[in-house]
Amino acid sequence: MLFVKKDILAKNPIFAELHQKKSPLSIVHPEFYVTRFKSVFADSKAEQYQNLMAFLETEGLFSVTRQSNGQIMITKVTNNSESSS
Repeated sequence: MLFVKKDILAKNPIFAELHQKKSPLSIVHPEFYVTRFKSVFADSKAEQYQNLMAFLETEGLFSVTRQSNGQIMITKVTNNSESSS
């Protein structure tokens, strides 16, 4: 999506030509993109949560470290049977 001020429109021949066309351009309301982004983001987070829960449900001792890029690394150190002995 592109919004162009009139002074920029006058200086740019490509934008001016598109503005002169009488046929509609591909126009999508910004709310569509917000809704789509939220849906994809929520699906991604839900999948990450499900994967994390499946990993943690195996029980045991885990090591959690934050990497330099901000991501969190979870490593299984022992199984539950090993940690109780």
